[in-house]
Amino acid sequence: MKDIREKGNGLFIVVEGIDASGKGTQTDKLVKKLEEKGEEVEYIDFPKYDTEFGSLVGKYLRGEFGDKEEIPVEIRCMLYAMDRYQFKEELQNYVEEGKIVISDRYIESNLGYQTAEYEGKERRELIKWIETVEGRLPQSDIVIFLDVSPKEAYELHDQKSIREYMGNDKRDIHESISDFQEKVYNNYHQLAEEKDKWIIVNCVENGELRNIEDIHKEIMKNIESYIN
Repeated sequence: MKDIREKGNGLFIVVEGIDASGKGTQTDKLVKKLEEKGEEVEYIDFPKYDTEFGSLVGKYLRGEFGDKEEIPVEIRCMLYAMDRYQFKEELQNYVEEGKIVISDRYIESNLGYQTAEYEGKERRELIKWIETVEGRLPQSDIVIFLDVSPKEAYELHDQKSIREYMGNDKRDIHESISDFQEKVYNNYHQLAEEKDKWIIVNCVENGELRNIEDIHKEIMKNIESYIN
């Protein structure tokens, strides 16, 4: 990954975690810090609910297509993948121009969420299928996993404002199922152990959420060798 920057190409950093784990806060701080260091930075977040394909993701999360279990996992994966493919050329250009791309969720969210309820061979095959489906997109160089358990995230979630894509509801089809969030959390950990480019940032210490600035400093420490 260090060689990518040395050759003048860009760097693609993805921030991942379960819902309400602080991704928005930490991506915002990361963008501002890198810009202060003189880097050209482009920020993007997914899903893009105000786009043609992103609006379908919003409908899915509102339950307009039925319960999660009623929808084949391949269809769920494709909804999110189509949303990202809308920005393929734009993202590719950013990387080729030597910019640092910071993404709040990306392909890794499909891996974390859609394979969470599978095990063994079935899980491995689904991971491989997702990576193939999204394989023509620019790929991440570094994945920062914000390690916040569902219990802490649930408490943080209640502090979030209503999101436009959810109308008057506060929790979407994923967020309202606590045991599913637990499976997703455990799956993220397994993915981080399986894939070299993942970095785990523990956001909880002695049962308490760490200071936002301390978490940011740890993220910066982990990526400094790739941007210098």
